[in-house]
Amino acid sequence: MDAFDDHCSRFITADSLSTVINFLPLFALGISYFSYRKKLVNGFYFFGFALVYLLMTWINTGYLQTLSALITITILIIELPRNKLIAFFAKISFSLYLIHDIVGSRIVVLIGTLMPKNIYYKGVAFTTGLAISIGFAFAYYLFIERPFLNMAKKISYKGVE
Repeated sequence: MDAFDDHCSRFITADSLSTVINFLPLFALGISYFSYRKKLVNGFYFFGFALVYLLMTWINTGYLQTLSALITITILIIELPRNKLIAFFAKISFSLYLIHDIVGSRIVVLIGTLMPKNIYYKGVAFTTGLAISIGFAFAYYLFIERPFLNMAKKISYKGVE
């Protein structure tokens, strides 16, 4: 076994593969919902596949993940009224996903090393890390993500609508 194989074997394990396989039906459910919303499949196919994916999720991961998926898909189908705060977080969600560990977690750790170790200061550290993460994510969205999204809209590919 060479160094590369040894390095990879630490990350790709039987447990990690089973985790990926167990949650594939949830990803498939999301893809099916997207296809339904974009009118690529009709409601009959969507609901049929959704039942199959939910059953597979129940078998693979249990009732909590299945219930969570069912609640999520129901909320998406019902289309709740728009909320400005939720729309804001939806807009910056990818940026927040990218930033939260790099910025927020480090802030929490830094503050945690400087303050007393009790629940109050842990709450202060978490809230501060969260607020700073949201601020950085918003800036990242404004100055990096949105300009590139606008640029990507101007690109056209042959044979793709």
